[in-house]
Amino acid sequence: DCGAGFTLTALSGGGYLANDYLPAGGRALSAALRAYLRETYGVMVEPATIQTLVREVAVCVPSVGETQQECTGRLLADGTLTEFTVTSTELLPLVREVTNVWLQRFRRLVRGLSAQAQADLLENGVRLTGGSALLKGFDLALAETIGIPVQVAKEPFGTVARGSMLALNRRAEWPYLLVGGNVGRNE
Repeated sequence: DCGAGFTLTALSGGGYLANDYLPAGGRALSAALRAYLRETYGVMVEPATIQTLVREVAVCVPSVGETQQECTGRLLADGTLTEFTVTSTELLPLVREVTNVWLQRFRRLVRGLSAQAQADLLENGVRLTGGSALLKGFDLALAETIGIPVQVAKEPFGTVARGSMLALNRRAEWPYLLVGGNVGRNE
């Protein structure tokens, strides 16, 4: 689940293999973009502008293409509105710096799996869910980093919700998917 934070979970054959949590997911990218705009353009922008930049302009690999976005922000110096253009090329180093942390955590998780689990991943691949899974080129960067096929779920947001409901409904069968294994029980 690549959302505001990252929850990395390896499941195979219906069984739990490994789990890791990284609190610095999409939230970290948004904060880095906000700081970049403050330092580079001397502006403060609305959260919607940051979301647009993440969705439309930010890329993890240059091969996904160059895009740009006209933005409006308030100058920190005097509060007046100003317009400026942000490009994917200028954001690439910043995006790589943030996503490199994510990629290294994925790599560590995969390397810690058994040989059989790694073989299963090679055969079946990795499925990304959550809003940060939509970051352009993240799937390509991850596939290159871990050497395993990566796909973005068709509905990255809905997949997380459906998976959570499934885990709750089947908590007796899959207690390892819930914190402490006893969520919702009177133990």
